Amino acid sequence: MKTVTTERELAQTTLRILDELPHGAATYRELIDVIPNQIRLTTRDYEPSQTRPMELMWEQRVRNINCHRNGPSSLIRKGFLKSIPDGLAITDRGRDHLRSYLI
Repeated sequence: MKTVTTERELAQTTLRILDELPHGAATYRELIDVIPNQIRLTTRDYEPSQTRPMELMWEQRVRNINCHRNGPSSLIRKGFLKSIPDGLAITDRGRDHLRSYLI
């Protein structure tokens, strides 16, 4: 049984959410409102962040998608997502990536 939802799992969920939006973009607040309905979060995900007061651990990991954009497995670095003011947007490459799994 998994103990926490990883940043990668949250990024992939974010990619799918953004793909379903006509404009393909959302603020972090909008994503944080929707993600719990799209993925099963663990008890530990709901623990308070020790470095960001007022955020839960899983919310911090959603915001880390952009903070860790230069990491080797980053969906931003791979060109699937892009940072926008206070949020994220899916790119055409991100949409193509999702479609490649549907074939």
